[in-house]
Amino acid sequence: DGYVLEYSWDMVRARAKELDLEVVPELTRFIAPNRDTQDFILNIVRPLSDGPDLLDPSHIREGVCLRVEDPNSPNDVEIYKYKGYSFATLEGIRTNEDAIDEEEIQTISETE
Repeated sequence: DGYVLEYSWDMVRARAKELDLEVVPELTRFIAPNRDTQDFILNIVRPLSDGPDLLDPSHIREGVCLRVEDPNSPNDVEIYKYKGYSFATLEGIRTNEDAIDEEEIQTISETE
C-alpha cells in the first residue's frame, strides 16, 4: 500500500533478537549539536572507520555507517556511509581526507 514504517535502531535490535538474527555491531551513540555538526560527526566517525574489521580481524575495516534518527519524527531515518582512510586508499579512491569518492558519486547519480 506504499506505507513504510522505519523501526528505530532499538526496535531493529529487539526484533532481530526475537527472530534470533544478528545485527551489525553498534560502535557508539551520540547526539550531534546543531552548530558545526559536520565537523563534530567527522571527528567521531573517522577514528571508528579505521582499524581491523570487527567481524573478521584478518582484514581492515571498510568503514562505518551512520544512522541518523530524528526523535521528533520517528519515521525519518537516514543512513550515511563513511569509508575509512586506509580502505579508501587501498581501493584507490582517496589519496587524502578531503578527496571525493567517485564510486559514491556514480551510485548517487544512478539512483536519481
